[in-house]
This record gives sequence, C-alpha cells and structure tokens, in this order.
Amino acid sequence: MGEYPRVEVREGLASIIVPDLSKYVVGNRPEPAHAPVFYNPRMEVNRSLSIAIINGYVNYVGRTGITICEPLSGSGVRAVRYAREVNGVLRVVANDISERAYELIKLNVDRNGLNDVVNVYRDDANNLLLRIAREGGCDVIDIDPFGSPQPFIENSLRAIRDQGLLCVTATDVGVLSGKYY
Repeated sequence: MGEYPRVEVREGLASIIVPDLSKYVVGNRPEPAHAPVFYNPRMEVNRSLSIAIINGYVNYVGRTGITICEPLSGSGVRAVRYAREVNGVLRVVANDISERAYELIKLNVDRNGLNDVVNVYRDDANNLLLRIAREGGCDVIDIDPFGSPQPFIENSLRAIRDQGLLCVTATDVGVLSGKYY
C-alpha cells in the first residue's frame, strides 16, 4: 500500500486508521478530497444517524441476520461502525475501487476484529451491486459517493431485498439539484 501520513481516530465504537488530513489543507482547512483515501470527519454525525436509522429499521421489520452493503467505502469507517454498532448484523460488504482504499479498509476491519463480519472487495460499485443482486441481495444498501449518487441508484434498487432500506447521502446540494453531475 503506497505510504502516506496516517493517524488513528475513534468514532463511535470504531478505532480506525485514516489519512492525516492536516497534510491535505486547502485554504487553511483540511480537504478530505485531496487525501489518497477519502475520510471526512465532519460526517461523523451523518454516520451516527445512519446507524440509529438502521437500528430503527431492524427493530421495525423484526429482522435479524441482516446484510448491509456499502459499495463506496473509502476508509471503511462506516462499514466498521455498522458491523460494531448495528443490532442483528450478520454481514457487511465494504467495497472501494481504489487500491489504497481497499488496503485501508482491510486494515481497519482487521484492527477492529471484524474479519468474520465484514467482507472487503475492490471493484466498481455498480459491478458489485449487480453481483449482489444476482446473489440474492442485501437488506440495507448505503450509497455515500463523492459526487452525485445518481449513477448508483438503479443498481442499488436491483440489489436491495424486498422491504429493504436504501440509504443515500449527498452532501453537495448542487449535485442533487443538477447543477453538477
């Protein structure tokens, strides 16, 4: 894995290694998009809300042994937190097309003792979603891209099980309004 400055952070019940964002500053502010692997500490509340929503979903549908897919995992923080903090998780699928991200996800899964719960892949997100659809689908799919979620919605709908939950995050209103693609 190509070397770059990294630090340990704690978020929820996870302890993860992420790029040292102090080394990727634009205009006196850390810029996660400039790091070799994406991790945005400002989205911790979003990740915590996603966990609360999925726990509510699990309680509402009365399902245990759920499978969660995060096809755009970056550092893997969300996948690790899902495995540690969501009730009734059987399996979490973490994926990123980037070799550096893939290696960092594997490291973070291993350091949290989750190799038996989190399956890590290095593939195009849409290819992974189509494979999951062919294999019977997931209960929860979480799309949190850098940019528009639109390219991933159709295959997410193919890959989600009946009465499943699709979580979509877009932090840029311009992307959602069609100003940027």
